[in-house]
Amino acid sequence: MNSQPPTASAETVQEELARLVKVGVNAVTLEECNALVRVIASRLGDYENIRPDGRNFLMQRILDNVIQEHRLSAFEQHEAVKRKVTITVTSFQIAAAGELLGLTDDRLFPIVMKFRCAQLSTTWSALQNNPDNQGVMATKRLRASIWLGAASAKTGERHQPLALRALESAIKSHVVTHRDELVASSADYLEPAVSLEKEGDSKSLTSDRELVPTPVPSRLPSRKSLWLTSIGVAVCMAVVAGLIFAFGDGSEGADDEDSLRSGSPSNPSSSSSASSAEALERRYDGKDPRGLEGSNSKCADPPTSQPVSSAHPSVIGPDGKDAGSIELRTSAICPVIWARVLWNDDLATTYRIPEGWTLHIVAQRPKTKTRRDSPVQASITPIEYGLSSMLTTLRGCVFVEVYFANGDRRTPAARTPCVMHPELASPQ
Repeated sequence: MNSQPPTASAETVQEELARLVKVGVNAVTLEECNALVRVIASRLGDYENIRPDGRNFLMQRILDNVIQEHRLSAFEQHEAVKRKVTITVTSFQIAAAGELLGLTDDRLFPIVMKFRCAQLSTTWSALQNNPDNQGVMATKRLRASIWLGAASAKTGERHQPLALRALESAIKSHVVTHRDELVASSADYLEPAVSLEKEGDSKSLTSDRELVPTPVPSRLPSRKSLWLTSIGVAVCMAVVAGLIFAFGDGSEGADDEDSLRSGSPSNPSSSSSASSAEALERRYDGKDPRGLEGSNSKCADPPTSQPVSSAHPSVIGPDGKDAGSIELRTSAICPVIWARVLWNDDLATTYRIPEGWTLHIVAQRPKTKTRRDSPVQASITPIEYGLSSMLTTLRGCVFVEVYFANGDRRTPAARTPCVMHPELASPQ
């Protein structure tokens, strides 16, 4: 992706979004959105370490998530907000921007369209038969106008700048608010390490973020802050050590290697909290909760897993309709989180992934920038439910994102809240 400094003739974000309205949103057209790249990069921080295909992936994801979030908000209000007021409400403006960009939701739009047509004493067929509303671009503008309380392609065209300004503002806010999640989701697109090591020269250049030096503080911390920090570190180490012991196998007399493997240090009080957490991450991260990789990572069935969140985000299928929902689960014996994707909210219901599509169930821990995808390929055999891999929560909360992909095409991503294991969650 071209990341050259802007010139006098460079497009603004508004101009790029207007161009996307004309040409559509895909990998090729996103590649040319340099202003949008700069907006995201300035807020994401380490965006330059992401490969061009990863940047396109992030831009597509950000557009999908921002539009869908505001579209759902507009849908929830479409009967309560007065028709002539909708044009002043940000969520309706961004829902209109989604229609202009061709990023629509075929579940929600027909409901809003039917309601709007009833308000205006007309029908969708009558609107489509109007010569002013015919053609690909006119149809996009007509659909946009439905969210804005009207039923005219001309209205959609007149208010396009308003809708795109609202979308730009929401994108900027979204990147700041979801920075950690976006960085974690881009982990598979990082540029490989570049080594300059030569014979007789041990110096090397690498893209590993852990080697970036920590900035030196402008002044020394006070004695009081050092004292409080020491207490905080001691408490954290004690808590983590206790949890390591609680979730380990509790064997006595194990040597250091065995204690790391079991997750139960022979001397928890003297172990580093970071190394202990890393030991449990090696044991559980990316593993199937049913213990398919071995009994040492078996966390469920048995024992019976437990729900950990009341939120069940809907998963949109390739046909634009509800395909299922995400359910976060945990274990009484492991400090982990994983997700199930249920079809029709029922474990017994099956779903056949359409040919050419892949179901992605991505578990992420933003704090450590950890991302584990559990893709399910299309098959003639329906699947009972989708299952993510596990991630531990000793070093941060975990969320799961689910979407379908087919080449450059992607469904809007469904995302759960970021949660901790109940034993590690802070009291309210």
